[in-house]
Amino acid sequence: MWRLLALLAVYLTAASSCPDGMFKCVNEECLPAGLVCDFKKDCKDGSDESFCGSCNFEAHSCGWNSSTKYAWTRQWANVTLVPGQDHTSGSPWGHVMYIDGEQKCSFLTSKAILEYSVAKRAAVGCQLSFWYHIRDETSSIHVVMVRGTAKQELLKTASPTDGWQNARTLIGNRPGGYKLQFSFDCPFFGSTDVMLDDVSFDQCAEGDVPPGSEKLSCHFEKDTCSWYHDYSASILWQRVRGGHQYHQGNDWYD
Repeated sequence: MWRLLALLAVYLTAASSCPDGMFKCVNEECLPAGLVCDFKKDCKDGSDESFCGSCNFEAHSCGWNSSTKYAWTRQWANVTLVPGQDHTSGSPWGHVMYIDGEQKCSFLTSKAILEYSVAKRAAVGCQLSFWYHIRDETSSIHVVMVRGTAKQELLKTASPTDGWQNARTLIGNRPGGYKLQFSFDCPFFGSTDVMLDDVSFDQCAEGDVPPGSEKLSCHFEKDTCSWYHDYSASILWQRVRGGHQYHQGNDWYD
């Protein structure tokens, strides 16, 4: 009898597994492993993107990790009275990433860092969107891109917030192999609770076209409108002050 059960177990394992180089979706689909974390839900149940950064934090942290002593943790939204509910469902029992303002920090543990590793190149108009809450008016969340030892700040949020506030920053089609961080500096005087929810990579899959991309006219006074850097090029454009000009390398254009 035990031999029959053993053979049955082997059969069921073989029947439910995927060939080498394939990814097994939760619904038993088998897809090429290269489709995992390509900013597009290729499994019918979306499980190939479950740990790929976009996250409402209800089930887990979707690949975001906080290993610093002064840290982000996944908590129920009702851990504080304000906002008292998550952004996803408006429920006090929804989950968020949270920095407890009562955590102690020192000069050696002065930043809470939540990070995710991006392995693949995204589309040219790829943006990182998220919702956040900060109680203190002197504090901000910094979105930082880290590649090797080089760091670039992509965004510094406004504060304080009245409930949940949305922010987004352009990622673009930079080569994969970098980390994105939500970094928060510990306030050494007073305490500040911080919440993060509904992080998403928008218009990042191959072929995605950002809304408004058909609007080509731009005077570049506030931003670059619907014009995006192509990070696969050897030279990048830069928006600068003075003469309302745009330049490429040492060449200037009106």
